Amino acid sequence: MKYKRLILSVLTLTIAGAVFAHSGATGVVKQRMDAMGDMGAHGGRYRI
Repeated sequence: MKYKRLILSVLTLTIAGAVFAHSGATGVVKQRMDAMGDMGAHGGRYRI
């Protein structure tokens, strides 16, 4: 039971860290993130 709680805690912190790290993106990084979001929203129909 302790291992399950530990794994869940580590996973939660990892996901939260990734979200926080990308929240302040600017410039080229933000443009790429926005483009990837658009590609995902359209089912990946765009080709680069």
